Amino acid sequence: METLRCRIGDLAVLVGCHLPENTGNIVRIIGVVGYQSWYGINGQTFVWTVEVSHNRPLVYENCNRGLYTKMVGPVPDRLLIPIDSDSDSDSIQLGKDIAVGVREYCERLEALERSQKLTSTSLTSSSEYEPYNPVKNCIMQHPGLTEEQVIAMAEAFGF
Repeated sequence: METLRCRIGDLAVLVGCHLPENTGNIVRIIGVVGYQSWYGINGQTFVWTVEVSHNRPLVYENCNRGLYTKMVGPVPDRLLIPIDSDSDSDSIQLGKDIAVGVREYCERLEALERSQKLTSTSLTSSSEYEPYNPVKNCIMQHPGLTEEQVIAMAEAFGF
């Protein structure tokens, strides 16, 4: 039985997601799905129902490899770092620090979209031929982080 990071009512930031568009998204835990299988995770894992806290939807992949979005949907506990809790643990503080950076990034992105009327907010590689690099993507989303810091955070959370 895994120890859960989150509880209903918590704000949390998504980390280590299979689809990079979800990484860094801030969500609120609103319900329980329970234990189930999840792509990329061996065995059963605990899954919450979450809602996005900004106008940045969750992205899911269907069985035909097509993508769809939802404002409320399931997310495994192990992909969430709580950012509001009574605990003062290092992971909670790290989650708060990441959330501040993500919020600032989302606000800059929304301002840019309004000013340039962009049609896409994809956080994947800018070139269709450039392979996805999760470390580079995290640095792009959180200016000021170094490659060493991103790798250290990923290792600390078992990614």
